[in-house]
This record gives sequence, structure tokens and C-alpha cells, in this order.
Amino acid sequence: MNTFIVTVEHDNGTINIRVTATNKEFAKSKIMKVENCPESAIVKVVDLGDLLNVIRAPEIVGEIHKLRTSTEKVYLDYVNNYLTVKAFALDKGIDEADANMLINIGRILQNL
Repeated sequence: MNTFIVTVEHDNGTINIRVTATNKEFAKSKIMKVENCPESAIVKVVDLGDLLNVIRAPEIVGEIHKLRTSTEKVYLDYVNNYLTVKAFALDKGIDEADANMLINIGRILQNL
């Protein structure tokens, strides 16, 4: 089983959901069933296993500490200074889906 972060865009906003599944398609189908949403509502599907394999590659291990520290700082900036993801995204000049993904990755790194 792999763990995925699925970004879903609803009428009320964008959410990220962590789900375990054997592949991306199954992760999407699980989310569509639970959220009762069409496939077009799914904005991104990120396999955390793939992400972690890239992070563990020997050639970039030296950069990981910097990346982790900066991602955690961005997450803490969000937690301490913003009430909404939308305000955070606007202030940082990124779209809401990317802001959600960055915040969730920061949240995961903070809890490791």
C-alpha cells in the first residue's frame, strides 16, 4: 500500500486528503466515492512514497536538511500568521492547491 495526498477542489474551497491505496487511480476512486465528487474535482495526486524515495537519494541528502527546514518554516509561518489558506496563497503568490500541498508537506515533516 502506498500513501497519497489527493488535492480536491470543491465549491467551498480546496482540501488535501491523505489516503492509502495500491495506485494513483485507486486513490482517486476512493476519494471520489467518499467525497462524492467527479474526477474533474481532483486537482493533484502525489505519491508520498515516490516523494520520499527522491528525498532519500544519496546525491541530494545534503540538501534535504535545508529543504526540510525551509518547508517547516513556511508551515509554521502559515500556522502562526494566516487564518486561511487562500490568504497565505495570495500573499506568497502561489495558487491555493500548491499552498495546500506545501502546508500539508510541512505538517507531515513537522510531525516526523
